[in-house]
Amino acid sequence: MENQMVLNSIREVYDVKNISLYLDISESITRRLVKQRKIPYLKIEGCYRFYLPRIQDWLSGISIPTNNQPPEEISIRAEEILNRKR
Repeated sequence: MENQMVLNSIREVYDVKNISLYLDISESITRRLVKQRKIPYLKIEGCYRFYLPRIQDWLSGISIPTNNQPPEEISIRAEEILNRKR
């Protein structure tokens, strides 16, 4: 169970490892998003923490529109946020 994130409705604050598992991205991508200030985070005694309701709001803001939603009504930033520096 060491490598698995335990989803618990009570737990709302995650560390880098567990938020990376939640988002299905690598820890290095999560850290890069933090460094670029592109993901909401808290810094508590030098450690990054992520408040799940804010992460869910953030995800809503970067979602790609469906056929029922015109692109101009939604801010599409997911590609920009997840692109690697080259």
